[in-house]
Amino acid sequence: MIYLAIKDNVERKCVNKIIKELGLENDTYDSNKKEDIHKLKKSKIVICDFNTKKIQEYLLLKKIVVVYQKNKIKDKDNILFEKNVYTYNSNNDLREILNYQIRKEKIKQATILGIFILVIILLLVIFNIIMTSNYITKKDKIDESINIQKKEIIAAKNTVNYKRENIVLLGDSITDFYETDRYFKDLPVINSGTSGFQTKDILNLLKERVYIYNPTKVFLLIGTNDIAFTDLTNEELVANIEEIVIRIKKNRPNTKIYVESIYPVNGNTEDNDIVVGYMVGKRENDRIKKVNNLIAEICKKQKVTYIDMYSLLIDEEGNLDLDYTVDGLHISDKGYEIITDKLMSYIDPSTIENIEKK
Repeated sequence: MIYLAIKDNVERKCVNKIIKELGLENDTYDSNKKEDIHKLKKSKIVICDFNTKKIQEYLLLKKIVVVYQKNKIKDKDNILFEKNVYTYNSNNDLREILNYQIRKEKIKQATILGIFILVIILLLVIFNIIMTSNYITKKDKIDESINIQKKEIIAAKNTVNYKRENIVLLGDSITDFYETDRYFKDLPVINSGTSGFQTKDILNLLKERVYIYNPTKVFLLIGTNDIAFTDLTNEELVANIEEIVIRIKKNRPNTKIYVESIYPVNGNTEDNDIVVGYMVGKRENDRIKKVNNLIAEICKKQKVTYIDMYSLLIDEEGNLDLDYTVDGLHISDKGYEIITDKLMSYIDPSTIENIEKK
C-alpha cells in the first residue's frame, strides 16, 4: 500500500494521476483527507514533501520514503541520502521510482512464493522418502515373515515322520562295518550289509535282505567285490545292479531307491602304513569310475536317485583319501562321518543346510 502525504495540492494531483496510470489507486491512501496511523503502518511506501522530522518518523517505521524535492539538495539535507529514501522532482522520476518498487515487490513476492513452493516440494520429497522407507521396511518385514512362513512350510513338508520310516542300507562289507547305531542313533536305519557280498548275492537274497523290512528307503552300495573277484564285464556288473533296482521297484513300488557310486580305493602302499595291498587287490579307480558312469546311466533310466559318493572320498591324486580309510578299501570313522552327512541329506532333507555349512 502507498501512503500519500503530499501537502501541495498541485503536486498531490500529479502524484494521484501517476498512481492511477500505474493502476495503484486501490492500494493508495491519501492522508490529505484524514491522517490515519493504522493506514500508515500497513503501507510500504510513503510519498511525502521534504520534512526532515517526518522522514525520520517514516524511516523508523521501516517505510520506503519517496520525497518530493523541488530544490537542489543541500548539505543539511543529508537525510535524503539515507537507505530507503528516494527523491524526485519530475513526474518521470516518480514513475521510475514507483515502477522500480513495484518490480522489486513482485520479485520479492515471486521469490517468497518460489521459496514456499520449494519448501513444499522438499517436504513432499522428505515425506515420500519417509513413506517409501517405511514401505520398504514394512515390505522387508512382510517378505521376511513370508520367507519364515515358507521355510516353516518347507520344513514341515520335509520333516520326516520316522514312525513310518524303515530305512535299509544294503551292500557288502563297507555297509556291514558301518556302525549305523552310532551314526544314525535313534533313526530307524537297518544295516543289511554282508561282508563279501556281490551283486548276485543280493539278487538271491532280496526277500531276506530287503522285502521283509518293507522299507520306505533303500540305499544300495554294491559292486566292488564283483570287480575284485569275478570275471563280469562292466556292463554285466551294472546289469545286475539294474536288475536289483527293477525287482525292488516291482515288489516294493512305494520304496524310494538310492544307488551309491562304488567307492574309490587307494592301492599306494608307499610312504604310509595304512594301505594293505592285498585288501585292495584287483580294484582300480579307472575301472571304478567307468562302472560308476554306467550306474549313473541306469539310475537315470530307472528314475531312481544316483549318489556320487566317489567324488567326496578322493584326495588330490584321485585315490581314496587316507584320512577316510583303514586299509585302502574299507572306511575309517572320519570317512563314515562324510558318508553319513551325505546320506542324511536324503534321509532328512532339513539337514541339507547344516551339512552345506560344514
